[in-house]
Amino acid sequence: MYSNTVSWTEISDEELVNLCITEGSKDDRPVQEMFRRYQNVIWRVCISFMRNPQDAEDLTQEVFWRVYRSLPSFEGRSALKTWIYRIAINTCQNE
Repeated sequence: MYSNTVSWTEISDEELVNLCITEGSKDDRPVQEMFRRYQNVIWRVCISFMRNPQDAEDLTQEVFWRVYRSLPSFEGRSALKTWIYRIAINTCQNE
C-alpha cells in the first residue's frame, strides 16, 4: 500500500491501473485518482449524448463502475484515457 505522502498526480496511468487492481479493495485512493483525472472528459462525452446534466452524472458513474470492473482486462495497447473514452462511448450508445 502506498503511504499518505504519495503524490498521486505524479503516478503514471500504468502504475495507477496496477494500483487499482492490486489495492482497490484495500485502498480507494487509486480509484479516486483515476476518477479525478478523467471525470471531466467522460462527463463531456455523456452530456453530449444525454443532453441532461443529471443523466450525464449518472452515466459518468456507470462508466467508471464499468472501467473499474474491467481494469484487469486492460492490456495497455492504447492509452488509458482512450480506453476509458471508448467505454464511455459504448455505454452512452447502449443507454
